[in-house]
Amino acid sequence: MMALDTTSIGLIRSGRETSLIPGGHYEQGGEGNGTDGCVADGLEDKSGPSVAKQARKFRNSAIYRLAKREHSCYELDKKLKERFPDFDHGLIEGVLTRLQNDGQLSDQRFTESYIRMRWRKGFGPQRIARELQERGISELMAAPELANEQYDWYLLAVEVRLRKFGAGEPVDFKSRMKQQSFLYYRGFETEQIQSAFC
Repeated sequence: MMALDTTSIGLIRSGRETSLIPGGHYEQGGEGNGTDGCVADGLEDKSGPSVAKQARKFRNSAIYRLAKREHSCYELDKKLKERFPDFDHGLIEGVLTRLQNDGQLSDQRFTESYIRMRWRKGFGPQRIARELQERGISELMAAPELANEQYDWYLLAVEVRLRKFGAGEPVDFKSRMKQQSFLYYRGFETEQIQSAFC
């Protein structure tokens, strides 16, 4: 029987299957390391990944993130560039445009989802608007959603104050200022904060 030369054989794992290839390198594929799971370290074309392969990696990584939660276009663009620093970032715009056209990526849907999530956590409209802007959402898009009748910011300010400080009015000026500062930090507007003490 012919002896097996283990020094010239490496393992490559694709999904749950394991195959043997010449080389001596082992690398597991998948979204976690940006490989397709079928190319060993050092065996990839020295000219770099093809345009089609890069675009496929961008798309797969984007869909992986969108499956977890909604993202803004700006947010996803930033994450993909951080995830693949050595790839052609000029391809990302085309990939994201395709995802938008397919309805898988939507700034509008992200805005609605984000406001709903932050509302439930007790944050006010001013802070949410700032956070949306940091994620690439314009005031023009955010303002109508923040003004939606389903969100009673005045009532929320009252509930947030009561949860934090309990029932009853502040006993002195210092206590009142502390509570107002907390509501301001949470992102409520001046009128909403004042109404929380009535």
